[in-house]
Amino acid sequence: MSLAMAALLAASEADGRKWPRVEGMAYTGAKVRVGFSYPLVMRLSGGRLLPNTPMLANHQNQTGSRLGLADKIEITDDGIPFSGDITSDSFIAKDIATQADRGAEWQVSIGIREVIAMDFVDEDEEREVNGVLMAGPFYDVQKWTLGEVSIVPMGADHKTRMRIAATIGGSGGEMKTFEMWLTARGIDAGGLTEAAKAALRLEFDGEVKLAAKAADGPAGKTANRTKPETEAPIQAGQPVDVEAAAARAVKVDRERQAEIRRICLGAHDEIEASAIETGETIDSVRAKVLAAERAARPPAGVNTIIRSSETSADVLEAALYLAGRGADPEKHFAAKSLELASGQYKGGITFSEVLLAGARANGYMGMRPVKANLREIMEHAFPIRAAAGFSTLAISGILSNTANKFSVAGFDAVESVWRSIASIRNVNDFKLVTGYRLTGGLEYDEIAPGGQFKHGTLGEDTFTNQAKTYGKMLAITREDIINDDLGKLTEVPFRLGRGGGLKLNKVVWSLFMDNGTFFTSARGNYFEGAATNLSIDSLTTAEQKFLDQTDGDGYPVGIMPKTLLVPTALSAKAAQLMNSTEIRDTTASTKYAVGNPHAGKFTPQVSAYLSNAAITGNSSTAFYLLADPMDEATIEVCFLNGQQAPTIEQTDADFSTLGIQMRGFHDFGAAMKEYRAGVKSKGAA
Repeated sequence: MSLAMAALLAASEADGRKWPRVEGMAYTGAKVRVGFSYPLVMRLSGGRLLPNTPMLANHQNQTGSRLGLADKIEITDDGIPFSGDITSDSFIAKDIATQADRGAEWQVSIGIREVIAMDFVDEDEEREVNGVLMAGPFYDVQKWTLGEVSIVPMGADHKTRMRIAATIGGSGGEMKTFEMWLTARGIDAGGLTEAAKAALRLEFDGEVKLAAKAADGPAGKTANRTKPETEAPIQAGQPVDVEAAAARAVKVDRERQAEIRRICLGAHDEIEASAIETGETIDSVRAKVLAAERAARPPAGVNTIIRSSETSADVLEAALYLAGRGADPEKHFAAKSLELASGQYKGGITFSEVLLAGARANGYMGMRPVKANLREIMEHAFPIRAAAGFSTLAISGILSNTANKFSVAGFDAVESVWRSIASIRNVNDFKLVTGYRLTGGLEYDEIAPGGQFKHGTLGEDTFTNQAKTYGKMLAITREDIINDDLGKLTEVPFRLGRGGGLKLNKVVWSLFMDNGTFFTSARGNYFEGAATNLSIDSLTTAEQKFLDQTDGDGYPVGIMPKTLLVPTALSAKAAQLMNSTEIRDTTASTKYAVGNPHAGKFTPQVSAYLSNAAITGNSSTAFYLLADPMDEATIEVCFLNGQQAPTIEQTDADFSTLGIQMRGFHDFGAAMKEYRAGVKSKGAA
């Protein structure tokens, strides 16, 4: 954001060399328009300076655009006075100096590094900011940090023109600079008497001296705003000093004009010009300005893009989420954000409104529709690099936040049976990590009174795991944007999240099912044969094998089975075994098996991956009896930094593509862990 104010370029002596010097007032506390729906006012009392404020050209943070440092700068009750030498020899710096020497007009613009607090003043409110009563609507920027000062050809405040003089008493001569000084103050040199001109020249010389003195004085002193003086009455018989009286009269009128300009805020040209010409009082001007601002308020009920700066990003995210019919919005957004989103976008937010909100927050001032000006709007909504100002709406971040909510929904929509059988580990990087299986050496020893503890060992039976990155990119095309297809903003991340869930399942189940060396008869965790189809008898065998497993010292491992994992073909059979308390064999009239010893004992889980023909080791008859993964697990899944769902990011489209790209990525790994935590039945001869 840039706030353009008047400044004067003079010359100074530094280290024996002449450098062009900028000095003046960078900001006076006026209203400015910088692409938002309503003007902004930077509260001077809430401004903060950082050390070594740079002077740039056009807010470009590049080597060739750095002009120098604002070596004297402060935030006062009246504004932001500053001064600094243009010490750069770059082409831009030389061009500015050359145009200045030829009498070019420039403006000064400040770049805001950070907005800490900002409040919206509604259309039916009035608020005194920076000593002036202002009528809403506008944004009251209450706390902020100044980042830089720039020389620009045109800033946001059209009233703050400045004329740049290359030197005082140098190129162009003193009279040229004096005349420019008069012009900048609205004084016609041709209409002045010699006495008045002499008085003004004395004042001009005094200002030059004061400026030079201020440049050497301490920074940070706050100036106090003063009211225009009134001329002292002349006593009868007192000799009159014509030059002094003229100087006093000019000084009083100049102060009156300065106060009028400050009150008019650079937005009420006709009131300002008339008041200066007719000699109108300050109180009268103040009343007219306030009345004009009240009259300029928008009609009641006018819909706006952003109404509350505190919740603007949340409101836009909430509107996107509601338009995409996201589930349980109350879990993701505050009630206030949902209320504002529903009120501002009663018919549902459109793609165009999303892009325009981002573009205007980054300085877009155009009125053409999105379809007719798509490239410029996209460039503002998704700037290549952050501007020197600020934006309360980072559209890329809003899209990413909203996309991640729909991505999680897509991820959760995919089968997640793996969670009931796998343990989870968090890793901090992509390095190989080692885990230990259940072995002897950690059984407690009896400690004699006063005795020492003995060291245990983890053993040498280990496994390794490692996180890897998986990802995919999808684009929202120019055609989607022109068609105002908001559904793409929800469909694309949902599909990316679903893709992440599918990949995780494929990796986990491919590893788990290719288990010929993990579940073996030698390890005691596998059995096969004609009688191994899922039944009370085979389930009894599986339970016995599970409980009979031992550690490295030959003792029971002490883990209990919990989960009965079956393919889709055995889903009904598993449910019957776990829910029915009585089983009858209806094929033989003389034999009944009454009573079910396994009813309710295990939790049935059904996975479509177990019998999927595309995965090695698939079977429609095999079943597994597994431990609770919180106790021990046959397989482990690790996630980088504990991020268990994919991450969705909005990225710049390729140069040849006009659109928005989103990429989803997921960092995870899987490894077979503890073979004693499960038993497999082949389920067929």
